[in-house]
Amino acid sequence: MRNENKKLPIKVLIPVLLGLALLVVLVWPALSSGSSTSLSVAAVDASGSPIPSISPSTSPEPVPQASDATVKWAFAQRRLAHRAWVKYKHAARCFGKNVGDFGSRGPSSPVRAASETVWRTNGQGWQRLKRTYVKRFNAYRHKMLHPGGAASGTKWLPLASWVGWPGDTFSQLAYIIMRESTGRPDAYNGVIGCTGLLQIWPGNVPSADRHLLVDPEYNLTAGLRLYRSSGWGPWAL
Repeated sequence: MRNENKKLPIKVLIPVLLGLALLVVLVWPALSSGSSTSLSVAAVDASGSPIPSISPSTSPEPVPQASDATVKWAFAQRRLAHRAWVKYKHAARCFGKNVGDFGSRGPSSPVRAASETVWRTNGQGWQRLKRTYVKRFNAYRHKMLHPGGAASGTKWLPLASWVGWPGDTFSQLAYIIMRESTGRPDAYNGVIGCTGLLQIWPGNVPSADRHLLVDPEYNLTAGLRLYRSSGWGPWAL
């Protein structure tokens, strides 16, 4: 009877030990892999409240805004580009061409709080745009003053438009240019001294400017003043 009582704890203890061993085998990998995470999650302070974890900040440092001098310089480049665009647009229209809006090609103005780099980049973009418009205007301007081709009054109409002749006068103006000078800017009448495209009489311009009558732009400008004051009368029409 005593021997059987001694054996009873052993029979109970062996299954318990086996169960514990099996539990360790199953649970230990999970405990070892997640030990660092469980420790950080389970961290508590003395009162039992969780201790928040502290991680380094990933927010970028704020970029300082551009200086007043840089913003002023950038806007100055924009104004220059816009002036060049206005002249280019006027010249293009004299040839019956339309151009896009200024804002459709250039960079838009950034907010004032933008960085030095942004404002300087935009200013440089407006500089390039100004050079583009100046180059295109100069091409039109050269074509106005040097239209080339056969003798014709019509080829001078873009220049006439540039100096302000109304569009509804173009047909008659082209006829007068052809009749008076056959489209030659240096045409000169030795009898009464009439000069240039419209054969302007020297007495109709200041004496200091009479030598300019061979300049086609000046001649058309002087002719426009005569037309506005006397209509087609000076050309006996």
